[in-house]
Amino acid sequence: MGEIFVSRGCGQVTGDITAPEGTVVVSGRGSVEGKITCQRLEVNGEVRGMCTAGNAEIGATGSVTGGLRYWSLTVQPGGGLCGEISQQDPPSDGAELPEKLVQRKDIRKTSPAVDSGDDSGQ
Repeated sequence: MGEIFVSRGCGQVTGDITAPEGTVVVSGRGSVEGKITCQRLEVNGEVRGMCTAGNAEIGATGSVTGGLRYWSLTVQPGGGLCGEISQQDPPSDGAELPEKLVQRKDIRKTSPAVDSGDDSGQ
């Protein structure tokens, strides 16, 4: 087991992948078992291990099991994420948040409905 410095994973990789300023793509048939550290992560295959990424996207056929640290996260319907999940602070270099995150400021929080268990209709 060793370290791999690449930007695209199409096969099966066992080991750590590091691309501090780049993008790591795990394709639909790809799998990674190990730690991934990168600026942008796109998962359409399977990842088992701890991932740290500025921007992470899990596609409809992708899954991450183990853990994910991110500051921007998108999970497409059908994508899977299981393990320790934590949001990091955005970069301090003056980079702006992605538009999707900015738009979410308009969403209002609501309290969940509470079922009293009373079926009398009152």
